[in-house]
Amino acid sequence: MPKKVPQSEFLSSKRLQLKKLIEKLGETFSYASVLGTDVVSKRYVVSGKVTSISDGTWGERGFAVRVYRDGRYYEYAFNEMPDGESGAAVIA
Repeated sequence: MPKKVPQSEFLSSKRLQLKKLIEKLGETFSYASVLGTDVVSKRYVVSGKVTSISDGTWGERGFAVRVYRDGRYYEYAFNEMPDGESGAAVIA
């Protein structure tokens, strides 16, 4: 049986803000969606002399918003959550 992957605390903590952002964008655009990501990496080293596991240097954390209006899609990506109405104003 596969292990269940724990839900990201980072993404869970942003849920309410994202819902408000989508609602605000819905006032201007006929379609709005948000994709959130929270990825960390591990580094595995195996050689004849060394075996180690450490935190990797690669990872990503952020959001991409896609909106639609008048036959065109627009995208906006960010890694810091914009404030509610001002964030929607930046995207719109």
